[in-house]
Amino acid sequence: MNQRALGMEENARMLCVMDDMCLTNDVDPKLGFKTHKTGLGPEAIVSPKYKKTFLSLKEAYSKAMGKDSRIALEICNRYPNDDGCGVKITARKVIWKNQIINELYGRMAPVNEDFFGKHGVKDFSVVISNTKNDIKLLLGPVSFVNHDCESNTDLFTLGPKSTTIRANRKISIGEEITTYYGSSYFGYNNSECMCISCEKKKDGHFKQQCPVQSDTDSNVEERDNLLTCAICCSCFLYKSWLKRHITSHMDPSVSCDRCNKVFKRGDSLKRHIKSMHEAVSYTCKTCSKSFNTTSNLKRHENTQHGSKTKLTCEKCGKTFSNKQNLSYHGNIKHTGVKPYKCDTCNEQFGSPCYLKRHVNKEH
Repeated sequence: MNQRALGMEENARMLCVMDDMCLTNDVDPKLGFKTHKTGLGPEAIVSPKYKKTFLSLKEAYSKAMGKDSRIALEICNRYPNDDGCGVKITARKVIWKNQIINELYGRMAPVNEDFFGKHGVKDFSVVISNTKNDIKLLLGPVSFVNHDCESNTDLFTLGPKSTTIRANRKISIGEEITTYYGSSYFGYNNSECMCISCEKKKDGHFKQQCPVQSDTDSNVEERDNLLTCAICCSCFLYKSWLKRHITSHMDPSVSCDRCNKVFKRGDSLKRHIKSMHEAVSYTCKTCSKSFNTTSNLKRHENTQHGSKTKLTCEKCGKTFSNKQNLSYHGNIKHTGVKPYKCDTCNEQFGSPCYLKRHVNKEH
């Protein structure tokens, strides 16, 4: 095993150790019951890098269980493989569509297929990329979010090492928060899935366990208000679920023949080729500079050749070409106002540029 692979394996192993320590020392005592563990014992954390990760995990669990948290951790006995340590996440407050649920933060670490057997780690929390087909260990509060084939959230990646989830519809108080981990998370086509949606539809694990209902069953009437897939006639309650299902009938991926980057849809591939590989074709009439998209050209014209009126900072006399940049300058240099907050660690910044730089560097 080369040095890079060894480092990757050690990062994943230490993530398991740190998550287990957080759960044992901080989470279980507050909940009053045992939660799932990877099975790796406590260990002294010496490296500054791991100390930083450990503190971020502790803070994430503290935030998830805080008095202002929108979520709650509850016992869940639905899944036999949880060995009596099952947990589900429910909503304590209404969560609206497209809201990021940053209380459910997670840390990721790439692993090889033999990682779990080699270290004796329980593989309850794994995500597999649909495009790269690589395996990542996922731990932190978000790992308690159960899978559902018609989930009310989607995974929302914050960077290569961290993720959270975002609501794809309104989530009511008391409703379980679920997410979709993939079409083969519980066997091929999720044939072994025991989620609530599969039980309601008599699909997955329940397809073989329950007798097939006749066309005269009362449940047929409930299908009238559902959205139906025109390809296979599967029914869905929400448009977002139907859209996600339709992708299962499409080609798994399309790749760029110039750089091998993989895309889910053909229109995304076309947009990529046009912006990254095609020759520039949009020229600024003022300075003759060329751009590969009309949006980039318009942005250039607005910022470089727009109104010559300069906006002046009343406190220091510095000039700016637009109100937005003047506002950012005031926040950073004079007022100290920080309206842009990091969803991961809650640190605040005076401009979106500073926030983006922080996310790329720290998360």
